[in-house]
Amino acid sequence: MKIYSELTRQEYPTVEACLADEELFKKKKAEEEAKRKELAETRKARAKEVEDAYRHANELLNAFVKDYGSFHMSINEPHAREAAWLNMWPFGGFFGL
Repeated sequence: MKIYSELTRQEYPTVEACLADEELFKKKKAEEEAKRKELAETRKARAKEVEDAYRHANELLNAFVKDYGSFHMSINEPHAREAAWLNMWPFGGFFGL
């Protein structure tokens, strides 16, 4: 008689083999879940760092404009010029520029 595990979705010749494989399966799933949670926490922390850096850069730019009236950035490479323009303009991707 073969034993079927709904957890692993496989058939086993003995109950012991089924239980041993289920334990390995549970352990592997727990490790994957822990890794997934760790990656999610890391991603959230790094996203916050990026948001804080962007906010700080925006504050510096606003302070500069307040002090000097405008801000000019020279870009020498043609492809970088377009990319910089699109990054500075919030709706650049929306209008297909």
